[in-house]
Parts: sequence; C-alpha cells; structure tokens
Amino acid sequence: MKKLISLIAALLISLCLLQFCAESERTLFGKWEFVKEQSTDIAPWRYRQPELVIQQNEDSITILEKWRERQKIAFVDSIRFKPDSTVHQILVSSQIWPQNWFMGVLAKTGSFKQVTANWLTPGQRLKVMTEQIVEISQGETRLKTTRDYQLEADGDILRVDEYRSTRPQPVTLIFRRAD
Repeated sequence: MKKLISLIAALLISLCLLQFCAESERTLFGKWEFVKEQSTDIAPWRYRQPELVIQQNEDSITILEKWRERQKIAFVDSIRFKPDSTVHQILVSSQIWPQNWFMGVLAKTGSFKQVTANWLTPGQRLKVMTEQIVEISQGETRLKTTRDYQLEADGDILRVDEYRSTRPQPVTLIFRRAD
C-alpha cells in the first residue's frame, strides 16, 4: 500500500512539473490583441487598433501587423527577417506608415526599409531595428525605429516598447495573447 501511495504521489508530482514546464516555455509567437487602456495614448488607437501575429518559419521570423478599423482590416504590413543581426532589405510598396498615418508621415514607396533583429532572450525578448525614408511636410527624412518585444512572465502579455529617432519618449504597446 505504501508503494502504491508513493507511486501515485510521484506521478502527481511529475504531472505538476510537466504542466509547469509547458507553461514556462511560452514564447512570443502567436496572435496578439491590442490592449488600448494599458498602452501609450496616441491618436491612432482612437481610429484603428493594431493586432500582431508573430510566426517562426524555420530560421526566420515574420511579424504581421493588422490594423483594424471597427470590424474590417484597414491595413496590413509585414516584415520577415532572421534574428541574427543580418540587415534585410524590404521593399516599401505602400505610402501608409500605420504608426503615424494621422500626422501626415508617409512611407516612400519604391524605397527599401532596412530591418535588423536579434534575440535578447530567445523566444521571450526580441529587438527589431528598422531604418527607412519617410516623407514629411518639410521633405524626406531617414527614420530609425527600435522595437523591443518582451513577453511578460505569465506568457499572456506582450509589451512592445518603440523608440523612434524623431520622438524623445518611447511608445508602449501592450498586447494580450489571442490564441
């Protein structure tokens, strides 16, 4: 009887450890819904809501950004890169620069966005740097952006801190796991 109780206790402990390991292995890959109330309050959130899908494809990562306006998708942008500090050239095919469309900042179509990324903590924290030419009322300027994607400890919240060469304060976007 003691052996049976010890065996059952060992089995229960093993199951708990397996569940704990499965939960602690959550990554930033998946679908993410925007949490407006916890994010930096700037004008785009009043009209459009971003949604993220982050996927791993063999040795590269794709970040798909969907901007919803009510129930329809108003704009989609995506970047694909290897998180190994390689500089990737991505053709800009739309003038819409969704993070700042309300200010009249436009992406320069036909130009290339340079994307570089690396893991700060594999699967948990990713730094993505972009550099691109944008058109503003004074002409063209080169805009540098760094986005720090960090998975919170519970694995269900994604914090994205965005630093721009044209903005003294970072923009913080909070997302909740949707899948």
